[in-house]
Amino acid sequence: RRIAEVIWDGQDGTAKVIRTIAEIDKHNPENRLNDGKADPRGRLFAGTMGYEYEPGKFYHKKGALYRFDPDGKVHTLAENIDISNGLCWDVEEKAFYYADSFEYTIRRYDYDIETGDICK
Repeated sequence: RRIAEVIWDGQDGTAKVIRTIAEIDKHNPENRLNDGKADPRGRLFAGTMGYEYEPGKFYHKKGALYRFDPDGKVHTLAENIDISNGLCWDVEEKAFYYADSFEYTIRRYDYDIETGDICK
C-alpha cells in the first residue's frame, strides 16, 4: 500500500527505500496494490484490491483506483473495485481504460491529459 522511491541494482532481492511518497488504503490495511502505470505525462495511476485470504479468494469491493501526481498529491479516482488491471490510455490521450478483472469488465473514462482527471 506504499508508493516509494527505491534504489535497486536489479541483481539481488534487496532494494533500499529512499523515501515513502504515499500510503493508501489506510482504512483497509490488508489491501495491496495490484496494478500501476504511468500516464503520458508521468503521473502514476495504480489500483488496490482486497485481502486475498486463500488463493483466488479475496474480499470484494475493497479496492480503489488512485492517481499520484509529481507534487506528491494523491487523488482517489474510483472506489468499490474488486481487482484493477490493464490500465491504459488511447493513442489520442482522450480516454483512460481499466479492467475490473473479477467483474470481467473494462471501464472507459474521458481523460484530460493536462490535469490527469478522469470522468464518465
